[in-house]
Amino acid sequence: MCKITMRSMFYKLLVDNNVAHNVIKVCCRSSILKKCFNKCYPYGVISSEIVIVDDVFPSKYSLFRYIEYIEYLKHFEHLVIVCTGKNINILEKKTVEDIVHEFITEYPQFENRIVIDKEERMIIDADVVYMNFYNNLDIFYKRNLNNSPFVVNLYPGGGLEFFNKENDSVMKKYLQSPLCSKVITTQIPVKNYLINNGICSEEKIENIFGVVIDDKKVNINDKKWYGLNKDRFDICFVAYKYMKNGHDKGYDMFIKVAEKICSIKDNVFFHVVGNFCDDDVDISNIKYHITFYGAHNKEWFDDFYIDKDVIVSPNIPFVLSKGAFDGFPTGAIIEAGNHAVAMFATDELDMNQGYFINNKEIVIIKYDVDDIVNKILYFYENYNELRDVSISGMNKIKTIYSIDHQIKPRIKILEYAVGGKHE
Repeated sequence: MCKITMRSMFYKLLVDNNVAHNVIKVCCRSSILKKCFNKCYPYGVISSEIVIVDDVFPSKYSLFRYIEYIEYLKHFEHLVIVCTGKNINILEKKTVEDIVHEFITEYPQFENRIVIDKEERMIIDADVVYMNFYNNLDIFYKRNLNNSPFVVNLYPGGGLEFFNKENDSVMKKYLQSPLCSKVITTQIPVKNYLINNGICSEEKIENIFGVVIDDKKVNINDKKWYGLNKDRFDICFVAYKYMKNGHDKGYDMFIKVAEKICSIKDNVFFHVVGNFCDDDVDISNIKYHITFYGAHNKEWFDDFYIDKDVIVSPNIPFVLSKGAFDGFPTGAIIEAGNHAVAMFATDELDMNQGYFINNKEIVIIKYDVDDIVNKILYFYENYNELRDVSISGMNKIKTIYSIDHQIKPRIKILEYAVGGKHE
């Protein structure tokens, strides 16, 4: 009891005398001083111009934020990432310690800028804190003892829900706080929801459609096309299973579509990537036409997508929970489209807003077996049109999801926030 009180009093003394900020920054650069300081404050303190708090990084299974954060580490010299590892188990079986070790092995230049905080007890002292997803904002805000300003990127998922009064009330408190510098949305309906429900002012919101992807050049000459250099038609489904039958992601619908197509065509094959297996949904009628691959990281997909013709995402909102929804298109769809795989996706919440031209750059499907089957069979019979959709979709992705369109606006927002100009 006495030791804890003394440690707490020591830290309070530093803060009250405006010493903590400088002491902590020195500690971050000196392992000896850091050890001494931690004897006085057991959970540690992270101080930097920018601190990112995340529950999954640096797992490569969440590719968009993996790429996004690396770009920030390259651009900002004084940026630290706090890894809580809270939801890594959803994506892979490794521990956060193992994943961080792998990351540092690959990027040794960032060794001193990645911090593990599994118990979420470290004090954060930053000019600005950045987070993706509502869940990370919720965790950070409750422990923001130093009143650090923050920027949050509200991607769909991660606790963000429509029509959830309790969440709306909490989010309103967070986003209307004077510490909230900027709110980034990635879908127009999300922006409109925040404004129309009085959760956040329009002036504070910046909408940047899409996610950050690896914009590496895909060699289209390596692509295998049906009827040209292969005699089978390959359709894939890529997602994580968060509920029974993968109903929210449309996995059960995908199997129904596969069954119907296999009853019509004998050279169509189906491929499932993610934490699904052959006993999630009965596949006995198509067992010789479907393959399960498990979950994989980003490098694996380069070879996987070479001979795939279509990716189908029949995901639906408000199933995983009352107000839960996915973005459009999903990250998996975008990654496949970036490899010239034709994108077939539902858009139940009208999130496309004209970004992709239907039937030219993407094929928007209804959550209906016959609609999906008919559209797939049409392009199966008119494969030149499908190839045009694949290539046009890939080119649109390289425009919308480029570093210039995704990273640079976010960097500008963070630079502005670091300058102390938060409202």
